[in-house]
Amino acid sequence: MLEAKNVCLAIEGKHLLKDINFKAEEGSFICIAGANGSGKTLMLKTLCGVLQPSAGAVFLNGRDISLYDIRQKSMLMRFLPAVLQSVFNYKVKDIVLMGTNPHIKWWQDYTAQNEAAAYAALQNTDAAHLAERDIFTLSDGEMQRVFIAQILSAQPKAILPDEPTSHLDLKQKNDVFKLFLKAAQNGRIVICATHDIELAKKYATHICLLKNGEIDGFAPAAQIGDADIARVYGL
Repeated sequence: MLEAKNVCLAIEGKHLLKDINFKAEEGSFICIAGANGSGKTLMLKTLCGVLQPSAGAVFLNGRDISLYDIRQKSMLMRFLPAVLQSVFNYKVKDIVLMGTNPHIKWWQDYTAQNEAAAYAALQNTDAAHLAERDIFTLSDGEMQRVFIAQILSAQPKAILPDEPTSHLDLKQKNDVFKLFLKAAQNGRIVICATHDIELAKKYATHICLLKNGEIDGFAPAAQIGDADIARVYGL
């Protein structure tokens, strides 16, 4: 379970997250929705330890995540940023294999187990046919699948994507949400920031509504209505 207890975040004296209390069980696919500037990305970064809360704490399986070292944390939790890119034109199979890096020491070569995890991740994201392609030759939708596969190859407990469907067409958006639902059904925790409310209601198990850095509502996706969405978006 991933849990935030009384989490606050202040940067340069400005309170950006306020009293966040939040639980995500294994098998949950939770979408965080709210207007731009509501704190969605900051909440994800705080939940996975990229940002340290100014008050409160985040726990994974009952342990404060600040007690995990970087390697341990990267094995357990993965943040997927909104903007994805590769600096070098690696093969897709190599990009995905890099996701297993936390499981080996810096002086070790990849093992057959690492390669098997990478291939399984490519299969689970329907990207195995892209394995020999150069990353720079992929479409946005294909690249999104590859970076999701990279995360899955690490076999983390929790995946935290930030607006993962930006710049994708309707089919690609549905495909990405299906991948996250599948990951949740396989026992992972998926917490995703999104503006795609209809997709969230279709695929997510729960929706968390965020407004001005505070949780304004949290419920099973089917229970979130138009009035709730209008309230947090100021419609």
